Amino acid sequence: MEGPSDVTIWVCGGDGQWIGEQPNCEALTCPSPPIPAYGGVNPVEADQYSYGDTIDYSCLDGYQLIGSDENTCGLDGSWVNEAPTCRISETLCYPELYVYGVRLYDVMTSQHSCIKTSQLLVQDTMTWDGAKATCRDLGSTVPGELAMIKTETMQEDVRDLINLPKTLGYSFDSYFWIGVKEDGSCSGRTSNDALVLLDHRHKCYRFSPTKVTWSTARDTCTTEGGSLVEVIDGSLQKFLTQQAINIEKTFEIEANWSIGGYDDGSATDRAWFWMDNTRATYMSWNSGQPSKTTKRCVEVNSDMNHNWNDKGCNSRRQAMCQIAVVKNPVHNIHFDISFIYYLLQSFYLTGIAACGDPGAPTHGTRSPGDRSTFLDGAAIQFSCDPGYELDGATEITCQPNGSWDGGKPLCTVISCGDEPPEVHNAVIMVISHTFRGTAVYTCNEGSLSSGNTLSHCQADATWSQPDFQCTESTMSCEYIIFYKYP
Repeated sequence: MEGPSDVTIWVCGGDGQWIGEQPNCEALTCPSPPIPAYGGVNPVEADQYSYGDTIDYSCLDGYQLIGSDENTCGLDGSWVNEAPTCRISETLCYPELYVYGVRLYDVMTSQHSCIKTSQLLVQDTMTWDGAKATCRDLGSTVPGELAMIKTETMQEDVRDLINLPKTLGYSFDSYFWIGVKEDGSCSGRTSNDALVLLDHRHKCYRFSPTKVTWSTARDTCTTEGGSLVEVIDGSLQKFLTQQAINIEKTFEIEANWSIGGYDDGSATDRAWFWMDNTRATYMSWNSGQPSKTTKRCVEVNSDMNHNWNDKGCNSRRQAMCQIAVVKNPVHNIHFDISFIYYLLQSFYLTGIAACGDPGAPTHGTRSPGDRSTFLDGAAIQFSCDPGYELDGATEITCQPNGSWDGGKPLCTVISCGDEPPEVHNAVIMVISHTFRGTAVYTCNEGSLSSGNTLSHCQADATWSQPDFQCTESTMSCEYIIFYKYP
């Protein structure tokens, strides 16, 4: 209902006419619905969902939908069903490995990822870097990576895969590289194209003076065992800003520096990611930036106080790289068996453990609200509409196993605890103490009323000041005395 209250009161006036306004009732609406990771809804991002509206769920190619494929806006302004899940399909995990003529099937884990094994006839030993290169070459639509074992579930899946040959009657010992590496420093490191190498937070930061496109800078950093810089918090942004200022002053250059942020262009609203496909949760945009949807790469701009600016990815800039260095050399490991297996997790663009969109709470919003898939480390913030307060966490974070670290909070209606303002010679009848509740004033007998007879519970938990008065009647009665004449 439009207006400050959910109740409309009409009062019978002294002239026998009703006093009040005709109400205007609006359809009840639901907030943004929950959406599974790697899924979507139809209709897409409607401006508003009204009571009785139905949406249909679907999954991206290569995923199968588990759960109800539809949802309905309910009578209480919330969605009737939970969102389904989109589980990676076996068609994305092609079984290609044979041991002595027996096919070994790949293991699916965390709903969104494939763990595969690589079979190699071995005469020599293999280092960690060699195993990493092997996994990269074995990737399908995108390069693979050494297995990232971040959850107990994945650890169990890996253990089952390792023990699979034993269930087939084969017994041998083996060792496996996984994608964990101890960070180090710049000590002893050289680079053909670096103004400065700087240690910070167990990483080596490399500042290159050569102007190249974003993709060339990315490939150059990768070749040296690192990636374009990922600015994860304000402390790192401050460090990089100060170093860039020192370098520009020392070498007397004007520089704008490419970093690893990019917009993948898949969302209606802009969404920024780092090189490992995790979402950028910290940002340091200059005022008015980002500005154009065609500019999908990020730079640290010296003309903007070294804040961020979006730029065309083919623009040529200097580059900041971050490089992890192993402190202790990796020793070759010798295998006394004819077969070894290197575990890898094939990081398909649609094959990374991810969290779905939990949707907005009834009478609230969530931010960001521009996509349905959130990767490890991404966070969502919740807030409530005026007149409602948050019951639960203000922020939840996506975990490595594709689940949120907390549930969606509730937005509960506030209450005006105190009684409405008193009016002289008036009686108060409170219909509801909650937000948009109403109190009705009537005058005591012998008083005349004027003004609006209502007070409303407001969003700040206070009652509105009534524009109402009760004034004593000025009417008087004259006595007529009858005399009987004698």
